[in-house]
Amino acid sequence: MKNYYGEYQRTCRMVKVTWLKEFFSKCPEDASQEEIERCTRAYLLYLLGSTIFSTTTGNKVPVMYLSLFEDFDKAGKFAGGAGALAFLYRELGNSSLESQSTTSGCLTLVQIMMYHQRSM
Repeated sequence: MKNYYGEYQRTCRMVKVTWLKEFFSKCPEDASQEEIERCTRAYLLYLLGSTIFSTTTGNKVPVMYLSLFEDFDKAGKFAGGAGALAFLYRELGNSSLESQSTTSGCLTLVQIMMYHQRSM
């Protein structure tokens, strides 16, 4: 992964979600194991950047999340829900500032929490 993404990671901190979708949305049928893993990492980065950890830019995702997928066995053991909620709470706090005009994060989680509280 570092060979493929390494130079790009050093020169910028975010990639466009549209770029991920354009170049990695289809994995070739005759792809090697390395290519399959690369496409999988890009797809997971796309999912994180466009849903759970969406930013106010709306179309970019930090490349720092790639490190979460270096080892797929370890990736399944991370507390993703806790991370998503922590990110969401931080973004909701930021959006309450007068200088902030937008919010980000997985707002679907806010809707679920509101629905759950309402049904109690």
